Amino acid sequence: MDSVVDTAQDPETAKASPSEAAYRQLRDRLLAGGFPLTRRLAEERLATLVGVSRTPVRHALIRLHGEGLVSRHQDGGYRPAVPDPNDIACLLGLAAMARRGRYAGGEPARRVPGDCERKVRGGSDLCSMNSSR
Repeated sequence: MDSVVDTAQDPETAKASPSEAAYRQLRDRLLAGGFPLTRRLAEERLATLVGVSRTPVRHALIRLHGEGLVSRHQDGGYRPAVPDPNDIACLLGLAAMARRGRYAGGEPARRVPGDCERKVRGGSDLCSMNSSR
């Protein structure tokens, strides 16, 4: 996929362990929308894609699951996590405020949409996925 950053050429990834390299490459592809939301993330296919064995891919998927970027499927395996609509609305609201110059220095200049202010002030991940998945 052309729009995905080529982390295989990244010097930091080249120095990383196979598990870390797999994690970074899969995370980048997930964040760029490089996997269909409905498709199972098969370890074998991912291992070939990333250029490592299945074990580092498995470790990367466990880590990505902990971060909410993938969800466990009831029949086994993982799929890309579906973003929470509230988080999307929050991020869009923050982006609109940033474009208007109303958000600077890490502090909201005025009340931000929904639950975003708590997330910003508390330092939590603005893109956190719904933990119920």
